[in-house]
Amino acid sequence: MQDVIEVCLKAAQSDQSIQPAVVLASALVSGKAGDEECRRAEPLLQSTMEAHPDNTDLLFSLASVRIAQKQMDEVVRLYQRVLELDPKHLITLNNLATVLSELPGRGEEALETIDRAIDLAGEKPVLLDTKGMILVHEGKPEQAVPLLEAAAFSSTPDPRYHFHLAVARYRTGNADKARDALQEATGGNLKNEFLTEMDLQLLAEMEKELRD
Repeated sequence: MQDVIEVCLKAAQSDQSIQPAVVLASALVSGKAGDEECRRAEPLLQSTMEAHPDNTDLLFSLASVRIAQKQMDEVVRLYQRVLELDPKHLITLNNLATVLSELPGRGEEALETIDRAIDLAGEKPVLLDTKGMILVHEGKPEQAVPLLEAAAFSSTPDPRYHFHLAVARYRTGNADKARDALQEATGGNLKNEFLTEMDLQLLAEMEKELRD
């Protein structure tokens, strides 16, 4: 990670584009950089943002760093800025909906955001999964189950879809089917996927409850 930071900082001396900062942001997130590494990287991220304040790729990359730093209010601000510049930025709509769903009192806003994405792109598995989990967080697991089943049994499955289905099934009182879905998720290398803070909490809960 130290080497990557040095390479990006050196590249930025001659490359005034967003590229060094975007590469650095990606490395910080994928490498699970620590506080000191993030501090070393911050001046380049900030100076690039000042030079390119309306670049959606840069805004999106910086939001990913802020997620890793658990600065969720800033994540929301960055995603909202992306959508001001590009209202049809599908990944941002999906990610913003997920972030909002895990913030107190913002469930309705999360639903409105994911519904915008579904209106634009149709019922893609990733969007159905996000909407399903929003409904789970809002205390509506019965409404979530069919959406999560559609995502989990689609032609593009993801172990997180099965995990989220396990949560919804468990919340509706169907422990046996929840256990089946959780086994499918863990068999698909769930823990190698990116999981939100809420996902990690729910996974610990599911592993405890369905093991007992």
